[in-house]
Amino acid sequence: MRKVFIIAIASLLAIACQGNRKVTTDAPQTEGTEVASEEADAELDNEDEVLIAGGLNEIRFRDWTSKEWLDNDYIRHARSFFDAYSRGEIEDERFKAVEPYKSLVKGNFSVLFIEPFVGGGVYMFIVFLDNPKPVFRVWVYGYVNEEGTSVIGYEVRSCDIAEEECDMTKEEILKIIEEHPENKVW
Repeated sequence: MRKVFIIAIASLLAIACQGNRKVTTDAPQTEGTEVASEEADAELDNEDEVLIAGGLNEIRFRDWTSKEWLDNDYIRHARSFFDAYSRGEIEDERFKAVEPYKSLVKGNFSVLFIEPFVGGGVYMFIVFLDNPKPVFRVWVYGYVNEEGTSVIGYEVRSCDIAEEECDMTKEEILKIIEEHPENKVW
């Protein structure tokens, strides 16, 4: 079911979006974007050991269904990040591509696409309903505890604007969400 949903959303994105702009950013850790506890720092010491045992994303996403992919703490953390960013609480050169959209990120967004990211956590494409043209690419990392049993915190490691622009309107996006209520507005 999740794969069908992702394929459907990716198809919609491919049909609705055209490329005409490129903005990129690096992805080092940023002070002020993490919610992880001190345990998260300890997790980094045993990451290689856990990776050998099956991978941190296996721990992060084990037993996830389409429901969890559409409503999860990674998306919630992205919402918290955008709220803090719009209030001026996060100032980082890595997010300078988002600066022209500072007032836009206060509004609601919808997730167009989400998947596990090879760097850990999720990679998602989102659009803000008040202006869905710019497509935001967001990497949210999930810290795994020392025991390798659960996620203990989140951090937005990268956020920039995709090359593609979305041609869907706010009304079209809301109609899709109305027809597929498992999708949400954040």
